[in-house]
Amino acid sequence: MGISRAMGIETAESGLVEFSDGEKAYITKRYDRTSTGKLHQEDLCSLSDRLKDDKYDSSYEAAGVLLRTVTGNKMAVQNEYFKRVLLSYLVGNDDQHLKNFSVIRQPDNKGLTYDRLTPNYDILCTAFYPTDGIGQLAMPLLESEKEGVFSEAHDYFGYYTKQDFMMLAEKIGLRSVAAEKAIKSFGKKLGLANQLIDRSYVPEHLKEKMKDLLALRYRAICAEKPQSNE
Repeated sequence: MGISRAMGIETAESGLVEFSDGEKAYITKRYDRTSTGKLHQEDLCSLSDRLKDDKYDSSYEAAGVLLRTVTGNKMAVQNEYFKRVLLSYLVGNDDQHLKNFSVIRQPDNKGLTYDRLTPNYDILCTAFYPTDGIGQLAMPLLESEKEGVFSEAHDYFGYYTKQDFMMLAEKIGLRSVAAEKAIKSFGKKLGLANQLIDRSYVPEHLKEKMKDLLALRYRAICAEKPQSNE
C-alpha cells in the first residue's frame, strides 16, 4: 500500500497496530463515509453482473472497457486504472481481481455514471506465497488471451512487456503518451519503493527478493521485441 501511494496512485489510508503480545494487525480508514452518510460504491465484479466466485473470470482489457463506460469516458479514470494494473505487475500482485476495483459516486451526482475509482484498497506482493499456478497477474491482460492469442512480444519473451501494456492502453481508450508517461514515472520512483521495503516489517530475507522482483518486473515492462529485418 505504501508503494502504491509512492507511485502516485490514490491509496486508502492504512497502517499497522500492535497488540499487547507484539502481534501486528492491518487497519485501513474507510473512504466511503462522510459526515452526512454513506457514499455509494460498487465493484467491477458486480458491475460485470458476475457472482463473487467469478471475480477472476474476465480480463483487464474487458474490465477497463467497462470502467470507461460506467464513469462516462473520463480519461483521468482510465489513466488511474492503467497505473493500478501496471503496479500489480510491478510488485508481483497476482490477486488483483474484479472485486479489488471499485467506483464511487459523490452525493451531488444525480447522473447515471460514477465519478471515479475508489482509492486503491487491496494491493500486496503475493509472489512469495504458494499459489495454484505461476501466473503473473490475476486475470489475462488482454481479452484475446482467453482464446490463447497473445501479442508478438509475449510470444517472443514469454511474459508481459511494453507492447502488452501499450495494447492494453489502446484497448481501454488511453492515449499512448499517457501510458508512456505512467511507465516512466514508475521507473523514477523505484528508489523510493526500495526505501519503503527497507523500512518495512517484511522479513529480512525477503526484502532483497522484493527489491530484485521490482527491478526485474520494471525491466520486463520496458522490454521491447527486436524489430525484424524481414
